[in-house]
Amino acid sequence: MKQYYGCGKNYSYLWVWESFRDHSWQNSSAAVLTSNGDAHGVVTKSRPAYEVWSNGANTASDCTRGWGRIQIADESYVGYTSQVC
Repeated sequence: MKQYYGCGKNYSYLWVWESFRDHSWQNSSAAVLTSNGDAHGVVTKSRPAYEVWSNGANTASDCTRGWGRIQIADESYVGYTSQVC
């Protein structure tokens, strides 16, 4: 998980490690979360895509963090970056 800023927008980036790709995961998602928990720029990609960029989020004036999720069977595994203000 990483969060980037560019062209006046925030972006979240998720990478699925190669060793983890052997598991039966269905999809992965990336988004930018504001401090109130709202998700912006959500993008979900199905397997075999192992990297996901969120859409650009107009959240430059907010405190944000990157968010990512991998869906494996009935379980969701979520990760976050540190909050940036």
